[in-house]
Amino acid sequence: MSSRRSSFPMLLLALLALAMPAVAAEHMYAVSPGQPARVDLVERGAERLVARVALPELQWGEAEAGGETWDVVAVDNLGTTSRVGAPMLPVLTRLVAVDAAEGIAVRLAATETETVAGVRVLPFQPKVDRNAVTLPPFAIDEDIYAYDEWWPSQTLTTDKPIIIHGRRYVPVHYYPVQYNPVRESIRVSRTAALEITGGLRNAENRLTRALPPSTAFAPLTADWTWSFDRKGDPQGNWIPQDGAILVIVYDNFLAGTQPYIDWKTRKGLPVEVVKTSELTGAGQDAMAIKQMLYQRYHNADLPPLDYVLIVGDYEQVTTLFGLYGCSSDSKYVTLDGDDYFPDTIIGRLSVKNIQQLANAVNKMVNYESAPNLTDTSWYLKGLTVSSSESQDNQNASFVGDILENEAGFNKVDYFFISNGNSTRANVNAALNDGRSWLAYFGHGAATSWASIVPNYTNQDVIGLANTDKLPVITDIACDNAHFDMTADCFAEVWIKNDEHTGAAGIFAASRNTPFGWTDQLGRGVAVGHFRQGYLTFGAASYFGKIYMYHFYPESAGGTTEEVMQHYLVFGDPELNIWSDVPVLPDVERPAEIELGATGPLTIRVTINGAPLANALVHVWRDEEWSFAKRTDATGQVNLVLDPSLDLGALQVLITGPNALPYEDEIEIVPAGADDDAADDDAADDDAADDDATDDDAADDDAADDDAGGDDDDDDDSSGGCN
Repeated sequence: MSSRRSSFPMLLLALLALAMPAVAAEHMYAVSPGQPARVDLVERGAERLVARVALPELQWGEAEAGGETWDVVAVDNLGTTSRVGAPMLPVLTRLVAVDAAEGIAVRLAATETETVAGVRVLPFQPKVDRNAVTLPPFAIDEDIYAYDEWWPSQTLTTDKPIIIHGRRYVPVHYYPVQYNPVRESIRVSRTAALEITGGLRNAENRLTRALPPSTAFAPLTADWTWSFDRKGDPQGNWIPQDGAILVIVYDNFLAGTQPYIDWKTRKGLPVEVVKTSELTGAGQDAMAIKQMLYQRYHNADLPPLDYVLIVGDYEQVTTLFGLYGCSSDSKYVTLDGDDYFPDTIIGRLSVKNIQQLANAVNKMVNYESAPNLTDTSWYLKGLTVSSSESQDNQNASFVGDILENEAGFNKVDYFFISNGNSTRANVNAALNDGRSWLAYFGHGAATSWASIVPNYTNQDVIGLANTDKLPVITDIACDNAHFDMTADCFAEVWIKNDEHTGAAGIFAASRNTPFGWTDQLGRGVAVGHFRQGYLTFGAASYFGKIYMYHFYPESAGGTTEEVMQHYLVFGDPELNIWSDVPVLPDVERPAEIELGATGPLTIRVTINGAPLANALVHVWRDEEWSFAKRTDATGQVNLVLDPSLDLGALQVLITGPNALPYEDEIEIVPAGADDDAADDDAADDDAADDDATDDDAADDDAADDDAGGDDDDDDDSSGGCN
């Protein structure tokens, strides 16, 4: 046994208690980055997985709570136990993909441990909302702290299966640090081998509809998912394809929503419309809306449902209410199983009248279809704002570091209360100059941000002059999305006040929201888009929720579920985010196709000579025929034609990550009219010769080898929640 300050290599941190305006500093502390745990999946078979976990370093610090001094033990990239009053210790969570009624068994196969004495581990304290004026009473579980036992007693456990968009997972939790409060010692597993056996039966929370992988969901859990090597199993083989968007619209707003419907259809996405008059209660019966969505989601004759957009304010289309009375559109889309994870992505255009609708719809459509090219510098500029309380400076700096050092942004503002530069004037100047990404970590109310001096209100948003330089906003603050009140809330005004100013999308809370959980939520949205490659604002926002779960892996009824429920997307959930200067892609494609041809014919998309993966290629003829498919890692799709198509033009629209929309036509000509019938590429007579369509380089089934988005994170070498 060693003492705390010897032997096992540890990073000693001073955890600073940061003052809050109306809240005692007790319980509040900041954690600096340390060396992360190393997590590797070293064996992957049809029924067996083995992972190795190594902890090269712990983080240490002190906190004052309950009139005593406590130790805080953490690992940089792991989550924390969050049972109130129990020791706060690191936890590693992974999701193991399983079949509809499959179970697993887990075993700790080998460990190398060390015991460290002289440690008093802080009990996990009740959540503190960001607008709190008093702290909850100090909590300690005497049933744990009074006994000479190691806690937790089991270091490798499983949880109830969860379902996310047609895939079922069993959460696996590994606790590398145990605590004995009587001995005041921790037992640390420096290395461990985790063994997982599949093929067992567990019908709890059975999957009722397995879905093909979608672009929105395919990599959703990639960093934290382990799957068995079952290539013949469709659940183990993710080849992304786009599902449908379902628009629930107040009848009077249908005509005004049509430009949005038309644009998404032209992109190649299936769009379905349900008017409120078609629903029991005409939009005012929340359970009728939920039942309609449930039936639609499980209708195997229709495309999988990826996105839902509600068009109308609370008065036109009501909402469900979640934990602690929060307004929660997210509850509408928990559609498979009895877990709290949404099964599709939902957003709302919360508008009250035709003019607001026109502003919001035109903004959404123009953001994607006609981005501002007059001044393109704003695409690589970001803005972070921090209350400088708890870990908000670190949160904002985490996002800013991603923007500057990973996304290649040329300028990022750091407006922190502690720096004295978080002012209304500075925020206005930055936004009017143009910022594509805004991350706010601080205090808020229904109509304002409170961590800007003076408060940044609805009127400040209305007064912005950031013409067609529209950010997407991750808003970590209380109550900004309180849309079920009579007046306009803060999040609504960003979207609907003007079609040229404000924001393109905002992800915000409908009620009070806590420190800790939302720290990881806000970080996770940036990780989702810039590291994981989530193209849409809705998918990146949902990834933020999954990211939060891995730091606070709680069962139903906890704060993780509460935050998932009250965080909402305002705007288009399928909005493709600009995170670089838009560039018109180069497209190699057939200029003409002979009558009766079926293909496959290769279309290749590049930007500056590099293949553009995940571009959506749509070729169609109105009311007659449509083909839509994503490009693979080589930038290619194989176009398959309907031989019954008659002479005339086919429309082509290609959209993709940071790519300007490419529009053109392909002409169907009489047989024999094509001089170079063997060569289907008008742009390059040699590059895409159609007699090479199955050299396998362009075969769209090549996605099977993981190029197309297989989320089997076979080696998991990233180490976890980074």
